[in-house]
Amino acid sequence: MYKADLSQVVLMVSSYMHDSGRGHWEAVKWIIWYINGTIDVDLVFKKDFTCKQECIGYVDFDYVGDLDKHWSITGYVFILSQAPVSWHYIL
Repeated sequence: MYKADLSQVVLMVSSYMHDSGRGHWEAVKWIIWYINGTIDVDLVFKKDFTCKQECIGYVDFDYVGDLDKHWSITGYVFILSQAPVSWHYIL
């Protein structure tokens, strides 16, 4: 999982702060474990002379993917020179 995906997990778990259960606490512990295990992982941008300088965008959606609230989830990512530069999940 990329750190960009982590924002989606944190958003979903935080929506249960007012009424959390054991499963939510397990998810929070997993998030902390994941962050601790990837603390030294970074995105590195460098000039690459072997590929074209092109921007590619991807969009995906999941109609009513949130089984608790029945919301649709949409996300996008833009990649410049084989590296993600912008991404977002929309609930």
